[in-house]
Amino acid sequence: MLPQGKWSALRVKQEFDSKSINLKSLIDTLDSIIHEKGKIPVISDPTENTDTFFAFQNSNIIEMKSVIVAKSSQGLESALEKMRQKLVAALKSGNTLVLRLSNSTPDLEAYKSDEFFPSILFDCHVEEVEEQAEEQVYGGFGGKASEGPGKNRLKTKAVFDVCGKEWLNKLFREQDKESGIAVSRDGFKIIVTTNLSPAEISSKLSSSLPLSKCMILEVKE
Repeated sequence: MLPQGKWSALRVKQEFDSKSINLKSLIDTLDSIIHEKGKIPVISDPTENTDTFFAFQNSNIIEMKSVIVAKSSQGLESALEKMRQKLVAALKSGNTLVLRLSNSTPDLEAYKSDEFFPSILFDCHVEEVEEQAEEQVYGGFGGKASEGPGKNRLKTKAVFDVCGKEWLNKLFREQDKESGIAVSRDGFKIIVTTNLSPAEISSKLSSSLPLSKCMILEVKE
C-alpha cells in the first residue's frame, strides 16, 4: 500500500482528455463533445472571452466566486439556493448551465446536494436515435443538421440524466413547478469555464469535478 503522499502524486500526474481550439471553432467543438462524445466541456480561457460569449447565449450562469462570498457572508444554504435557482431556470428553459469558476478553485463537493445541486447532473452519455430529417433545420450550438425532407437517419444525441427522474421533485420547489410537475426541457446541458490552464485544472480540480467524464478545452487566440 502506497503512502498518502504518493497517492496524491499519482492523482496530480493523471491525464485527462484535452484539446486546444480557437474561439471561432468553439460552437462546433462543443456540439461534437456533447452530442457525439457525451462529455462535459471544461473550458480553459484566461481571457474570459468564452464567458462573454455565453453571456449572450441561451444560458444561465452560476458565478462561483459570488457563491463562495454568499457562503461566507450568508451561510451555505443561502449559497446553495442561489445555485439551485440558476439550475432550475436552465432545466425549465432547456438552456445551457454555465458553471463559471474564473480563477477560483472551490471544493465543489461541498456544494453538491440532492435538494440544491445534485451530483447526478454530471452524468452524460450518448445514444443513437432514429429521426426523420426536416427541411431547413437550423444548425449551431444545440441545433441539428438537416439532410433534406423524408429521410430517416441515425444520429447520436447527448443525454443528461435529468428527464423523468424522481430527484427533480427534490430539486424543484412548488413555485418552480408547472401545473404541479417538475419540468425539464430538451436542450439542457452543462459546461464549466475557468481561467486555469489545463495542467492546473487536472491538478487543482480533479477532486471537485468528475474529469473522467469531461473534455478540457484550451481556448487560444
